[in-house]
Parts: sequence; structure tokens; C-alpha cells
Amino acid sequence: MPPAGDSYHIPLGMCLNAQLPNLAVVGRCASATHKGEASVRLKLHSMVMGQGVGTCAALALSDGVDMARFDVRELQARLSNDGVYLAPA
Repeated sequence: MPPAGDSYHIPLGMCLNAQLPNLAVVGRCASATHKGEASVRLKLHSMVMGQGVGTCAALALSDGVDMARFDVRELQARLSNDGVYLAPA
């Protein structure tokens, strides 16, 4: 549990499938430990994860690359421009 006022990051990799390229999942289907799952299965987190992987899918398709190879910093910049709050790393 992070200290009050702090947050944690949800990495894109936990939403991607190593065996099926460009398959992305969110919420309960995402890869997480038992404790991590207790957090990311929440509706709000699932919505944010959905926006992230959906944006990644659209940008990766536009660039002609697999989602796993898409530049995460470019994704973060796009999400930030779209109004998504990204806590400093």
C-alpha cells in the first residue's frame, strides 16, 4: 500500500498477452499478484486501463507496430494530452 497521497503505476505489460500479439485485457483479466489484483479489478482502474490499452491499440495500428513494441513514452504523452492524470514516476 503506498503512503497517503502517493499512487502506483499500472504497467502496460500487465495488460498484454505474450502468446497472442495485440491482445490486451484489463481489470480482472490483467496479470497481477493476488494483492495487485485486489486493486486493479476496481471499475475506475479498469476504465483507466481500458483507455490506456485502447489508445495504445489505435496508435500502434496507425504506426503499423505491435502494441508491445509501441513507445510507452509516446503513449503517456498522448494520454496526458487527452487529460489523463499520470503521476510523476
